[in-house]
Amino acid sequence: MTKQYFDKSSRLNDVVIIRSIAIVMVVAFHAYYMMMVPGHFPKSMDMYHQMYYNINCLILQFRMPLFIMISGYLFSHLENDKGKYATFKALLQNKFKRLILPFFVFATVFMLSINDFSWEPYYRWGYQHLWFIPMLFWCFIFTRLQSFLPFNKSTWWKATILTVFFCFDILPHISVPFFALPNFLRWYFWFYFGYQIYLNRDKLYGVMNNHRYIYSFILLSIFICGSWVKCNYLESNTIHTWYTELANISVAILFWFWINFILFRFISADGGVIRKFNWLNKHSYGIYVFHNWLQPFLISSTAIGLFGLETLAMNYPILFPLVFFISSFILSLGLTWLLLKTRVGRFLIG
Repeated sequence: MTKQYFDKSSRLNDVVIIRSIAIVMVVAFHAYYMMMVPGHFPKSMDMYHQMYYNINCLILQFRMPLFIMISGYLFSHLENDKGKYATFKALLQNKFKRLILPFFVFATVFMLSINDFSWEPYYRWGYQHLWFIPMLFWCFIFTRLQSFLPFNKSTWWKATILTVFFCFDILPHISVPFFALPNFLRWYFWFYFGYQIYLNRDKLYGVMNNHRYIYSFILLSIFICGSWVKCNYLESNTIHTWYTELANISVAILFWFWINFILFRFISADGGVIRKFNWLNKHSYGIYVFHNWLQPFLISSTAIGLFGLETLAMNYPILFPLVFFISSFILSLGLTWLLLKTRVGRFLIG
């Protein structure tokens, strides 16, 4: 019989911590990536690429797999242990209100703010970094639709879904130009992977815990090897291959295990550390929505001219991107905090 490490009725503090860390990584990735594109700081672009490309590629590239995996993990908890969204209609209404309506509102506001209005986001359900929101909507819907199948809980079905969507993940060209379907096909593997990790978390944790240092070394080695190939031999670090995704799977499992190991051994479930992470976690939706909208304004041509940012970027290659990252994170967090004080804000990102 599998030992019970996790209490099904307790709050998922591992989700709170992992999602909080993931949102910091998301903001950091975009902040440092902007240092390496020609449109912002062309004179220092090569210098930043030499300094930070491997960091972005090795450490921050698994941010979205981790972010999506933990969403599936949480949904599995809510669906299987909490009985939330008792009917398909309830789920559809909740996720349309929580995801699709905010997507249309923020996509419209962002397009108007840069005077670049287009009808394309309205039928493609994708706009810059907001692609994540409609993609997540389809993940919830497709997962619930599977529950109506009589063989949904069979091992062969779960293995088939994981295999098929892993193949979609590594295919270079998927073109279904409506309703965020290309993004759904490419990323659903991670949502369903997290969903299954939750269902098997006692077994997985038990196996890892018995020989945690050996398994950690193996998983870390797979991650480093796969990431090294990705960063040094692929044309772009956004390309998905079987070995880049195997590297991300390894680091995601490693991340999840050690967060829970630390929670079990060293951190009180109701302590101050968890409360701080929980506060950040509650603002993560808004931070995601606003960060990549605010960042281009902070280093716009106007800001570069007014504050001499080109010179600062050239002379302070360590301090400048760090301050840019922290500033954009704080501004995104502050804007989220202010918006949550309003009824409209709570409706959109609450």
